[in-house]
Amino acid sequence: MKFSERLVETMRVTGKRQEALADAFGVDQKAISLWATGKREPIFSSVQKIRAGCSKIGINADWLLDGNGTMFGDVSDNASSQNAINVPCLTVRASAGRGAHIFNLDDFSAKGTIPIAVAFFKTKPPTGLMAMQVDGFSMIPTLLPDSWVVFNGDNEYSGEGLYVIRWDDELLVKIIQKDRRGAFDILSTNKEYKSWRVEIDDQEGFGIIGKVLKVVL
Repeated sequence: MKFSERLVETMRVTGKRQEALADAFGVDQKAISLWATGKREPIFSSVQKIRAGCSKIGINADWLLDGNGTMFGDVSDNASSQNAINVPCLTVRASAGRGAHIFNLDDFSAKGTIPIAVAFFKTKPPTGLMAMQVDGFSMIPTLLPDSWVVFNGDNEYSGEGLYVIRWDDELLVKIIQKDRRGAFDILSTNKEYKSWRVEIDDQEGFGIIGKVLKVVL
């Protein structure tokens, strides 16, 4: 059963029309119509809203979004469980070499989830987590081709570390350092690939997407 079919079945079983379902999910009615007819798939931001809204209508989010489990099974675990949280996986890939062209992560849909143990986080798991696969060889041995990275997507620099970044409309995963003047060093761990500096007056094409919190090799 496709997502569009599960969505239609949700409306049938709950007795909710498109408008009521849109209110529960916090999206436009037009989006519900496009999803129900199979003309569109939910983008990442919409997936987060659907997952949060499923508890309001008593539907298992994992079933609705991914076809896992049953319609009413594990409803209390829609957003997370005591042991793990399900992080949406984006359909776009980042690169540890030459990146995928990107303008906004919301332009890409999420397909499936990856479970991350709650115990991994020292404090309450942050909201807005995303996961994507990585191509390329410039970050070996930190990252291998087809590795997964889980990042927070808050568009902020929070100290030296591994980040998903935008550089000239390409999506990359690199180690980022920031100096006192505000310039950024973009570092590759594989010495066969270049590292470079982005000066303060040359940051128009540079943007931080989010800090990588976990790597799954």
